[in-house]
Amino acid sequence: MANEAQAVSVQKKGEENVVLGFVRQFDEHDSDFFLRNFSSKTGGLPSWLIPEEIPTREQVKCEVCSKPLSFLLQLYAPLGDREDTYHRMIYVFVCKDGICHKNSSDPHQVFKVFRGQLKRKNPYYDEDISDSEEDDTPLEERKKKDMDLVKIAGTICEVCGLRGTKRCGGCGHVRYCEKDHQMLDWSTGHDRECKNMKSCPYAPSSTTPPPAPPSHYLFCPFRLPKRKLPQTFIEFKIETEDEDLEELKRREKEVEEKMSKMMNETKLLNKTPKEDEVDDEEETKKEKEKVDKYFMEFQKRIAINNDQVLRYYHGEGEREELWVATKGQAKESDINNCQNCGAKRRLEFQILSQLLYYLKVEAKDNNKDTLDWGTLVIYTCSRNCSPPSNTNYLTEFIWRQNF
Repeated sequence: MANEAQAVSVQKKGEENVVLGFVRQFDEHDSDFFLRNFSSKTGGLPSWLIPEEIPTREQVKCEVCSKPLSFLLQLYAPLGDREDTYHRMIYVFVCKDGICHKNSSDPHQVFKVFRGQLKRKNPYYDEDISDSEEDDTPLEERKKKDMDLVKIAGTICEVCGLRGTKRCGGCGHVRYCEKDHQMLDWSTGHDRECKNMKSCPYAPSSTTPPPAPPSHYLFCPFRLPKRKLPQTFIEFKIETEDEDLEELKRREKEVEEKMSKMMNETKLLNKTPKEDEVDDEEETKKEKEKVDKYFMEFQKRIAINNDQVLRYYHGEGEREELWVATKGQAKESDINNCQNCGAKRRLEFQILSQLLYYLKVEAKDNNKDTLDWGTLVIYTCSRNCSPPSNTNYLTEFIWRQNF
């Protein structure tokens, strides 16, 4: 399988398991190329697997406020048993404005999901591209090797990562989707690097039409360190490991006792003097009946790995979502068939609300309009159909369940 260290693993046919995703800091051993192209990650800008005909600002805008959606995460999930899914990436975008979510009952107005896939032999990457991650050579040498492996480099907006149709008039290299993003980038750092980038040895010629040749300005020595823009989330890589069901079973009693203790503590905090007269055993029974059984199961399942941010489902068996509550679950009739081939969609992965903690999306002053969710559930085409000739990315289905 290509790039096994970063890809979500796929088990043998008939096996059913869940792979958990955890956020981790990028380090100096993560080359710029793989950070942007063949890794699962959250925040920053998207790494478009297919650098041509990437989604436009119009295709990835919030249908409530009309602003471009922010890149939330990408999941590199190749399917090695098929030639046309040797490389496969799923992208999720979201509106950062919690008010838009509050004012919309349809998650597809405030979220967008795209799927892209490639054969091993393709116009963009050398067939041996997946082997370069195992290279122990120094970072600068790896960057040069990466550039040689990339046959075509994409042209994306510096601020949002969507299709960059406009070019900076100063350096001639950096691209933007619209004027407002060019102004934002200029005011947050590009004004200090623009002049030097004119002579960047790695940047494509200003006379070269897109797509650019292999030399790419991302490697330019005159570039300033990456700067945090209001459009983007904090960037982390996502590392995965199989969920340990045996460990869950071994610790089931321990987890249940811990949760029972939490319930009792909550009950005591909410107790009034009159309630002291009620029989404790009877009261405990009533309290348990009030607790949402799906929420309890959710808490039990994630208790051992409570820092997980993603759950990926694979195998040919039945897949079952881990819902956070009884209310707000998706029914089969709610999940639209693939708009490209008409096949049913099937559960592929979930994004948990824990991700918001790492991205530092927090409610301030009890602001109820902050971005929030219980879980985001992504369903993709069961056939993994290839896109038509006029596009490289297909839209997929997302379901939002709140607590």
